[in-house]
Amino acid sequence: MTNTNITTINGTVANANNIGELKGLLAAAREQGLTTAIIRIPVRLFAIDSTYQTEARTKRNLNYLISDFRREKLLPVTGVPHDEEGLIYLVDGYGRWQASQIVDKNRGTHEFEMLECMVILNAPTEPKARRRYEAEQYAFQNKNVAKVTALQKHGALMEIGDNGALLVEEMKKKYKLTLTDVPGIKTPGCIPYAELYSICKACGKDCAEYILDVCAESGLRMKTYGYSSYVLRGLRDIWRYHPEQKAKTKEWLSAWFKEKTPEVFKAKAVSRYPLADFRSACSVYLEDLLVDNIDLKRTRTIEGKTVNKVVA
Repeated sequence: MTNTNITTINGTVANANNIGELKGLLAAAREQGLTTAIIRIPVRLFAIDSTYQTEARTKRNLNYLISDFRREKLLPVTGVPHDEEGLIYLVDGYGRWQASQIVDKNRGTHEFEMLECMVILNAPTEPKARRRYEAEQYAFQNKNVAKVTALQKHGALMEIGDNGALLVEEMKKKYKLTLTDVPGIKTPGCIPYAELYSICKACGKDCAEYILDVCAESGLRMKTYGYSSYVLRGLRDIWRYHPEQKAKTKEWLSAWFKEKTPEVFKAKAVSRYPLADFRSACSVYLEDLLVDNIDLKRTRTIEGKTVNKVVA
């Protein structure tokens, strides 16, 4: 039974030629008894079923795909053959298919007239059961795929020369850090990778060293929650808003944190600013301490939940 909800980029309609062509393309894999096979398929034989899959792709989504579109980085799409129509219905990769055709059009090339497709050969053939199978494949395509964590990407990022990852590695060796993927880790000496990477990537080496120097000189690095996000971001903000005073603030904060635990610091900050996000509360509370003790110029205040910059 021909599906009435076919969508193709170039308006291909099922016909006898398509049916024969698809049959030939899949013949070898079927003769071998394969359940899946990666086969180069002409894109004119692709379709999606708009009953369960949306055709819409945002401009931002497409621009992301198109901006660095190269064949060597292009993963196979995934589809289910409809032998009676001579078409393969994609359950994963519609955006890649669409982007490839835009790239070809923009370049005036025919590089992507065929794409590699992982063809599922053991799907049901009865139309209703097949559609349900396809819908499940589409809806749950990433269900059993574990998300790659930031720390797990670290080696790959270093390999491609990512400046944030390279700086994290430098800081790890210099300060003998133990990197972790666990947010809110309370184990002494363990620093959340995502927090450190964000600081290194956005603020650079001087900021990272400022923060880690304070943690080392004050003993925070060996205290429970010493490398927590509210400590790291608070120190980052002092460096960011008071660059001309970093030597003075580092000395005072190192001495202050020798006498305080991170938990006490957080409790005092949240007590002063109970409605604010606790990380913002900790950041502004650190500045409060410096304003009161070393005559630092105030840059921020908190009113309720809102952090406001002080206008000079």
